[in-house]
Order: sequence, then C-alpha cells, then structure tokens
Amino acid sequence: MDLLSQIRFKSGGPINNGDLCATASMMMKRGWRSKETLEEALKELIHYGFIKLTRQGGRHQASLYAVTWWAVNECGGKLDYGETRAPSSEWAMEKPKWQPKSKREKKSVPRYADKGAPTGGAHDPQLKVVQT
Repeated sequence: MDLLSQIRFKSGGPINNGDLCATASMMMKRGWRSKETLEEALKELIHYGFIKLTRQGGRHQASLYAVTWWAVNECGGKLDYGETRAPSSEWAMEKPKWQPKSKREKKSVPRYADKGAPTGGAHDPQLKVVQT
C-alpha cells in the first residue's frame, strides 16, 4: 500500500509506474521501523510477482519498482527496465511458497563452539584453555 500511494494518474491510467521508491528513510515516515523487515517485504513482493525492480539502486540512487498489473511507464529515462505497453501480470503466475530469511542465516557465529575452543582464526593446539 505504501508503494501504491506513490502512483500518479492521468486520464489514461498511471503515469509513473516504475518510479516507485521504498527507501528506508521514506518508509520510516510511513511507519516502518526496521530496514530488515522492509527489505524482506520487498523481496517477498518481488518473489510473488506483485512488484518488479525497474532500477537497481546503489550509491546516491534509490532502487525503483513497478507494480505488475499496470504497464511500466517511461519515467524520464531513469529506469534500467524499459517502458512496456502491457502489464506483465507476474502476480497471476503460480510461484513456490516464499521462504523468509531464517534466523539461522544471520552472520552471528558463536564465540566458542566447544568448551572454550575458538571457532576460527589461528589456533595453537598446545595452548590449554583454563576455565574459571
């Protein structure tokens, strides 16, 4: 809904589909509290075909999106994905169930795997670990 609220219309339909933005700072103003939740929500919408990426963001450029039930507009030439005459309707295609990022995939690693043994890095097998 927060992406759809950015759509502008003229008599023939939307005029900026493809120029929809979901930066963290913009979405925080709309009530989003977590960058990770926003990123996962966008990935899920792309997975199910409700939106598509029209410009890959990077340094000093936001990623842009289009909804798939309307054609993508030209948007002043700023899209990586070109204008279309018809909607892709990717949302109507059957997709496998969304698999959200699990907590196990996070980058944190336990400090000690087994009774004080380091999990990585230089390890001297002669060094004895004294537990207190």
